[in-house]
Amino acid sequence: MKPLKGFLLLITSTLIFYVALRLLLIDCVELTVRDEYFGHGAIAIDDKAIRPFSLSVTEDELEELRDRLRKTIFADPVEEVNDFQDGVNPAFLKFFRDNWLHEYDWREEESMLNELDHYTTEIEGLRIHFIHQKPPRKKYNLTYPLVLIHGWPGSAMDFRKVVRMLTDPIGHGLQSGNSMAFEVVAPTIPGCGWSSPPKKQGFGMIAAARVFAKLLERLQIPRYLCHGSDSGFLVATSIAQMYPERVQGLHLSTAYVNVLLHPTQWIVYLINAFKETLLSEEDNSNTIFSTFRTTLQETGFINIQATKPDTIGVLLRDSPIGLAAYMLEKYSTWTNVSNRLLRDGGLFQNFDMTDLITQVMIYWLPGCIGSSMRIYKETIGQYDSFIYFATAVKSPTGITRFPNDPIRSPLSHLKCKYVNIVRSTKMARGGHFAALEEPKLCETVEERETNLHSEHSSDEELQQNDQRIDSNQGYAHYYLNRLDKVPNRTGARKAEVFVVADETELTQEPFPVENS
Repeated sequence: MKPLKGFLLLITSTLIFYVALRLLLIDCVELTVRDEYFGHGAIAIDDKAIRPFSLSVTEDELEELRDRLRKTIFADPVEEVNDFQDGVNPAFLKFFRDNWLHEYDWREEESMLNELDHYTTEIEGLRIHFIHQKPPRKKYNLTYPLVLIHGWPGSAMDFRKVVRMLTDPIGHGLQSGNSMAFEVVAPTIPGCGWSSPPKKQGFGMIAAARVFAKLLERLQIPRYLCHGSDSGFLVATSIAQMYPERVQGLHLSTAYVNVLLHPTQWIVYLINAFKETLLSEEDNSNTIFSTFRTTLQETGFINIQATKPDTIGVLLRDSPIGLAAYMLEKYSTWTNVSNRLLRDGGLFQNFDMTDLITQVMIYWLPGCIGSSMRIYKETIGQYDSFIYFATAVKSPTGITRFPNDPIRSPLSHLKCKYVNIVRSTKMARGGHFAALEEPKLCETVEERETNLHSEHSSDEELQQNDQRIDSNQGYAHYYLNRLDKVPNRTGARKAEVFVVADETELTQEPFPVENS
């Protein structure tokens, strides 16, 4: 019995110490914002000029890529394995390579991407690439600055299909009863896409938030709405924590809270971890990748990228098909974990071939896969991250929850951190990459007046106003949920909801794979 008593004493002491640390340290520490420098060499003064930018890939770069694709060596498949359960199906990968090599036209995609307004500027020694798209002059009475922050593996280009709709809904034949549009700023996290990689250690999600806040200050945008998806939700959240007076509304399409930082939720978490449906309400289920088995299957990348990003970075930088396999696996199972049972990973249910190849190209051409993964290492386990992750967010917050997104927390957990949730929206379908999965149509609708703008919305209020978007309405992605009394550029205040909807299904691509 002595070993058991000793073990229980150790566990009890650890819990007491942790709770004391949480209550005494976290709640008493004031968040700090400091300047740093991540450029090459000694600290230098930033070039604050904002310069137009356009994608311009040389023909030599494209030919070198084609040569690598032609010389790809594929892995031998295991007999009777023709789906994505063990990773990307080798037969599908060959099909993908052939389309990339013989059908895909980068020049067409490059031209389309360059139709957006791209810029660069230097902040903390880093070249920051961003899209800054404004509504047509004098066309809209109300303009709301909106910051869109991507996750991994992504870039500002993730929002390429919705930027025009957000900035000019009337021009796209969409409803806009109050003649309202968004001024969109979509920055690319340093180390991803065409933002330069940090040359020094320490650039995590918190640093990215600080850099983006400086970008908005340089653009002379004092107040704005902020949206975050995937790991971008951490960046968006951190901006709201740093500058709550600037972030007039926060919207998250991915929202996860580490329950270990909130002791009051431990019992609920443990109960639900053993039986997700123990509690009657769907939203109280424990859904961080849903089950322990799925966690083991789908989170290995976090361990790799948070510990040895340089090793895997070398491998993926040297092989375009290796890079594609690593990324396509995420687009498959993060859209719906059941996709791993399909021959094509369910990829063509939500994406088309061109979009998938373009996503890989945005990482291959700048050679950024290694630097993009390093942000995990510079975030997880860092003291600053610990403080920010445990600190409450007071900005008005809207949460959109997609049923097939494997990364999400129940509402009860979210309220421990996001203490002013004014809108919680359940979608009838959809997964992790909402902006890419369902970007087809947009419409603006005026939000009905509800009593949800109090500092702390009650459970009953949230439940009563928790909208479910049914599939018979067409897919509707609430890009911004309830954000009361948000000042726009002209100083007017109006509660609005922006809806992105998809009325059509994507066409299934042919995938001629013989059964093993």
